[in-house]
Order: sequence, then C-alpha cells, then structure tokens
Amino acid sequence: MARISKSTPELVAIATTLRDLTSAGAPVKTGNLRDTIKSFNTTNRMITFDAVSRRARVKVDYAPPGANYGRYWNNPYGEGSGTTATIKKRYPNKFNYAIKALQDTSIDMLIANYTNALAKDVVAEVVAELRKN
Repeated sequence: MARISKSTPELVAIATTLRDLTSAGAPVKTGNLRDTIKSFNTTNRMITFDAVSRRARVKVDYAPPGANYGRYWNNPYGEGSGTTATIKKRYPNKFNYAIKALQDTSIDMLIANYTNALAKDVVAEVVAELRKN
C-alpha cells in the first residue's frame, strides 16, 4: 500500500481548501487576520499523523501568532459597547468562520476522495498479496 504522507495529494487538497475557506471567511475588519491565517497554515503545519494508528489529522489555526484577534471572532465573548459581542451583531455572518469552513460541502467531498484513494490502495495491496500465493 502506498504510504500516506504530508505530500499525499488528497490530504494536501483538504488542507489547502480548509486554509483557503477559513482565511476567506475571516473578517476584513481585523487587519492582517486573513493574510496571517493563509501564510501560517501550511500543509506541513496542518497535516499531522497519530504515532500509533497513523491516522491523518488536518487542522487549521484560525488565530495563529500575529493574528490573535481571530480567536475572538471565532468564539465571541463579553457584553456592551466595543466588545466582540457588539461586533457580532454588526457582522453576524463573519463569526465562527473556521467552523463554517469545516462544514463546507467541498471539505466533505475532499474527505470522500481521500477515503476512496485509501480504499483503492488497500485493494491493490490485497490483490498483490493474493497474486504472490
């Protein structure tokens, strides 16, 4: 079976799409938040593997160093004038932008493609082993 890695095309596609959707959904009013999200979330940082099961994990940092304000947009707090709760009322469609990116149907499609690619690799490995015997 082909060994999955950080350069597996299907995993790279998932990571890249997730990064792009998250940065595109980030609010404009927060300075360099969009650019920082996009530049910080490289496939090397986003894709990790469980040491035992070798399961791939793809994660996106919506508040990387230099863009700390992102965490307040994705998880608003406080009440009253000038707080994130007030801004949430002005820009309701911009909140929870990282979660919205994860829920995008294109991510589901890319995960299905990755799963299908893994299944084909398993079948190919089984067929190769059967032919040896």
